[in-house]
Amino acid sequence: MFLCNFEYIFSPFPSVYTRFDFGLMEEMFGGIGGEVLYKPFDSDTAIGFALHRVKQRDYDQRFSFRDYKTTTGHFEIFHTLPQDITMIMMVGKYLAGDKGVTIDLSRRFKTGFRLGVFATKTNLSAIEFGEGSFDKGFYFQIPIDLFFPDYRTGNIAFGLHPLQKDG
Repeated sequence: MFLCNFEYIFSPFPSVYTRFDFGLMEEMFGGIGGEVLYKPFDSDTAIGFALHRVKQRDYDQRFSFRDYKTTTGHFEIFHTLPQDITMIMMVGKYLAGDKGVTIDLSRRFKTGFRLGVFATKTNLSAIEFGEGSFDKGFYFQIPIDLFFPDYRTGNIAFGLHPLQKDG
């Protein structure tokens, strides 16, 4: 799998953060897009909006693409709960053109280890989507610098979706 994504992040105003990105964004899609986030310094809550125009990558996962393209976008709310638990709620349009909501709860520990659970429900019927009619799962991320004496950035991530097919 080859991924190559370029990002430009900046803050045009106090408490406003923006990110523009383009490239091969994940295993099956490449494109262009960005995000705007409003997060006051002393607040436990942030709101944002992300929008991307993407095209499906070919099965060889190199630089070729298939005919399918779409625009995805989400309104996002981030809130820090007690015990340093982060809640993220995203409402918008997904890659398959379906519309719905995702709720993600995670906790980041002092070591940088993150553990989380999520659930997504969209307007696809149970027949179209498959088992359970909504996506759910858990994930964890381990910071790479735990394993190296010199500082290195990045995470080792693992996630599990019990769904047996691509919803």
